[in-house]
Amino acid sequence: MQCSLLITHFELIFFCLAPAKNNVYYYKSMSETDSNIILELRGRIRGLEDEIERLREVIGETQKHSDDLQSVYEDRKSQLITLFDVTARLSETDSLSEQLDLVAGGVLKARLFRRAIISIFGENFVRIDAGYAGLSKEEIEKHRAKPQIPERLWKKILSDEFRIGNSYYIPCNSELIAEIGGIESRLDERVSTGGWHPSDMLFIPLVSVDGDKIGVMSVDDPFDSLRPTAGTLRFAEMFAREAATLIERSGIQRDLAETELYLQKLIDSSADIIVTTDAEGKIVIFNRAAERILGYTQEEVAGKPVTLLYEDENVPRKVMHAMHEGTGRVESMEVVAKTKSGDGIPISLSAAIL
Repeated sequence: MQCSLLITHFELIFFCLAPAKNNVYYYKSMSETDSNIILELRGRIRGLEDEIERLREVIGETQKHSDDLQSVYEDRKSQLITLFDVTARLSETDSLSEQLDLVAGGVLKARLFRRAIISIFGENFVRIDAGYAGLSKEEIEKHRAKPQIPERLWKKILSDEFRIGNSYYIPCNSELIAEIGGIESRLDERVSTGGWHPSDMLFIPLVSVDGDKIGVMSVDDPFDSLRPTAGTLRFAEMFAREAATLIERSGIQRDLAETELYLQKLIDSSADIIVTTDAEGKIVIFNRAAERILGYTQEEVAGKPVTLLYEDENVPRKVMHAMHEGTGRVESMEVVAKTKSGDGIPISLSAAIL
């Protein structure tokens, strides 16, 4: 007997041809067992069809996930480029306010948030300066004019209760929202669908190398319209760290400038002659007492060899030798200085290597 199995569109046609005389074939009716086999095969085929459909869904989801990963990669690359660009442009201005504006603008350009305010704290969380991006002039004026957030409230905001990563998220249903106030959101509450709510608030502290909170970056209206997570906040926190670096650098420069001014005033107000030289023995500082007693001006002697000021030109070499051979300083050495007019003036010299 010759049997054939034909599958068309996953439907079975099973028939048997039984040989007859003179090689004439006739159809042989199927037994009950044959019918059961067909039913079993049909069941297996349906199972295969279901499995194929599930595989198609998995492939589709995998493709979508791959597309999503590619999109995330492109976003992160763009954000890094923006951060590097902002960092490079900071050297274009010495104004801290303008630098803070640049960093805040980078948050928008990187498509993280549509509005950003970077505030610098003095003592007790008092705002002493700020940078803005995404706000109108009226909104900036309103922010500058509004009462500042008191220290006790800042401590509530920056508490572990609201912490996400290194940031602090205040949801719209928190009692703190009304107490904080802030600039009114431009988002429509009616289109909020469980993501970012127009009344939500997010604060990213600016932390010094010593761990002190020296400012805060407050942001609103995320481009992805989602509530923040530790992962999505990483790039915003990188911009906050850049702002913190700016503040510290500016503070160091300000401290150095104040120290330099103080020292200059101290030197100029001294009744004693104060002269400093560089490593080659050329005059750098020549204070007012030196101008009055020796007759030269600062401009006349700047860059000239210090031997100009001694009656005996070998004295400076003797002084340097004594300092190098001893403790690095000499005290109350009796020498004779020479004035601009050529007169000799006995002085008591004290010197040190700095």
